[in-house]
Amino acid sequence: NISDGSGDLTGTRIQSTKPVGLFSGQQRAKIPTKNNDLTSRDHIVEQLPSVDTWGRMAIVVPFPKPYNATNVSQDIYRVLAAYDSTDILINGLKTTTLSKGGMYQSVLTNPQVISSNKSILVAQYKKTSGDAFTANTDYNGDPFMMLVPPSDQFQDNYRFVSIQAVNFANGFLFEQGYEEQWITIVMPNTAVVNTRLDGQLIGTFPGFGVTAIPGTNYSYVWIRVGDGVHSVTSDERVGIYVYGYGPANSYGYIGGMSFTLFDYRPPTVISQQECAKIKGM
Repeated sequence: NISDGSGDLTGTRIQSTKPVGLFSGQQRAKIPTKNNDLTSRDHIVEQLPSVDTWGRMAIVVPFPKPYNATNVSQDIYRVLAAYDSTDILINGLKTTTLSKGGMYQSVLTNPQVISSNKSILVAQYKKTSGDAFTANTDYNGDPFMMLVPPSDQFQDNYRFVSIQAVNFANGFLFEQGYEEQWITIVMPNTAVVNTRLDGQLIGTFPGFGVTAIPGTNYSYVWIRVGDGVHSVTSDERVGIYVYGYGPANSYGYIGGMSFTLFDYRPPTVISQQECAKIKGM
């Protein structure tokens, strides 16, 4: 039943005998799904990393608000469990325990450090921009889904594209489909002074302001960027989130991750008792 959100496939397991790529999303999503005051929609999509690259800690941080966005509702994030008995801690406090394929969802208004005893996948979502109270207004931004890499998968060198597109909406042609281009850099506090965007220290950008993430040794910064190819480098491993807003339009994706393989499953002990000994593996 799509109308009440129960058509959600979150938690579905896909397995194959040979390597495949998996893309997940929704053709015309309203986020949050059950807020009747929101009206506009957009497609959301991501290519999903395999479970053996999922980590046990991820940091989600708020998006900057588009300049003319409605204040109706809030951005959200989701946490997905790969295995049974997965404890989810938010800012160090146990919030819930998930079964295999289980999902936890909450609003994204402040930085959240999400940790677990087992492998988790984390995504954050930009909310729907349009509401039912203002007619014929194309608010900047609309839903997108962005997977958040585990902090263990951060890198020290990225190259990414802040894309541009032509957008046609309500009879108007917007040759600059995305009016705002942004990146978020999540980094250890010690990396703030040596992280660079396009070769320039981020601390030298006009209006630079860094926000510490409480209870961690991490901080984050929002930086407005222009169209085209960019790079982020640092002496330490950092994470970058790339996104943009336009009239009833948006995009978002991570700048990259290392795809190191992890195995957080507890070992299974198999034993056989004999007369004076026990065999175990």
